[in-house]
Amino acid sequence: MIAIVGAGISGLSLAWHLHQKNIPYQIFESSGEIGGYLKTVQMGKNKAYLFERGANSLLMDNEILDFIKKTGFENELIYANKVSKSRFIVRDKKPKKLPSSPQGLLFGSFFSTQTKAKIFKELYYKKEELDPKITVGEFLENHFGKEVVDYAVSPFVTGIYAADAYQLLLKYTFPILTEYAQAHGSILKGFIKNKSGDRKQSVSFKNGMQSFAKNISKNLNVQYNHRVISIQNSNFTERKNRRWLLEIEHNNLGEIKIESLEFDKVFLTTSPSISADLLEPHFEKLAHTIRDIHYPTMCLIHSVFKKEDVDFDLNGFGALHPKVEGLFSAGTIWSSSVFEGRAPEDEVLFTGFVGGRQWQENAELPKQEILKRHTDELKEIYGIKNDPVVQQFTRWDKSVPQYDEQLLQVEKQLKRLKKSDIYICANWFGGVSVADCIKKGRDLALQFIADSNL
Repeated sequence: MIAIVGAGISGLSLAWHLHQKNIPYQIFESSGEIGGYLKTVQMGKNKAYLFERGANSLLMDNEILDFIKKTGFENELIYANKVSKSRFIVRDKKPKKLPSSPQGLLFGSFFSTQTKAKIFKELYYKKEELDPKITVGEFLENHFGKEVVDYAVSPFVTGIYAADAYQLLLKYTFPILTEYAQAHGSILKGFIKNKSGDRKQSVSFKNGMQSFAKNISKNLNVQYNHRVISIQNSNFTERKNRRWLLEIEHNNLGEIKIESLEFDKVFLTTSPSISADLLEPHFEKLAHTIRDIHYPTMCLIHSVFKKEDVDFDLNGFGALHPKVEGLFSAGTIWSSSVFEGRAPEDEVLFTGFVGGRQWQENAELPKQEILKRHTDELKEIYGIKNDPVVQQFTRWDKSVPQYDEQLLQVEKQLKRLKKSDIYICANWFGGVSVADCIKKGRDLALQFIADSNL
């Protein structure tokens, strides 16, 4: 029997793939709902508003599409509108369209002549071996210059990782760039030669991201409100007979009960702090290393305005805010432009972000101050006349795990789990995106099936 701790998307993917092979498992979820960082709220008359309080979308390739089809949810799939291919950066207090091709970088007006000259020279870079500690900011500044990092790279990694480009390690976040540097020298040359590869599309679902998690879980063995409080080894002397003993706290008709159950293998899909607490009795050094993974605070503000009050054509995915611009927020997604059914036709929905590693202090301000400063900034950037007709606030004290130098130590210590029959399948190692987590769950399940000759 397999224990899966946590019913986020990683645990659900893992369980779903085991379920297809009739392999016995149990998922223990400490809360009363499914999905982890997939949290959707629908509100208003006829559910006119759809707010994503966690992941906003899913970057879909052929593997993810295949999984969606197999889970029977293809009919609920919605594709991002074509206008969402345009990405904007706020520069001089106004959104400006970012070039989307090497030609646009070289011949467009977004970057200075000096930067465009450096971009052109990048085509002639020689192949290189990279230091595993090199950061995204250091690497791309070397290739394209500081202006590109300030006005393209840094806002981009803030949008994905809530991170500082000069702390984010290249090897864990953009390994394809490492491959291009080693194979071609030039990153641009690598992109040009590989442009015909598997194209990814931004997608969501008619009733939001959490509806996908709920669909995956509908036939799975999920124990809600069951919190794993410890993992002990019931037989530590003989390797082949080793079984893990889980102490599980749950609410039974208002009465808190603790039971002990034995499992052959344990998969942890939980946060670093919870994983560390469970691992510490047996893997103390690993537990301490995991606890040091940094999570910045991030606030999400959903703001709905009357379309006629907005003096800007929102034909794009959204606009990110470079730190060098000195703005309060990290950026916004123009959610009603990206996907249908997010707000009424005569209104627009902005999903704003305040916080992350570079704006941590802003995210820790009182809620009302954050709302006022963010709303005032939206009004200034987009020429908005009136206050929002609807506004929702969500604060994630621990938002996105930081793939910084600490992860080198985590990777080293995770080797201690080898042959222990405890496995990690979480967003803090091996990829943070929804797609990454789905694939990690699948790969671990398939690896277990192959190793067990099932």
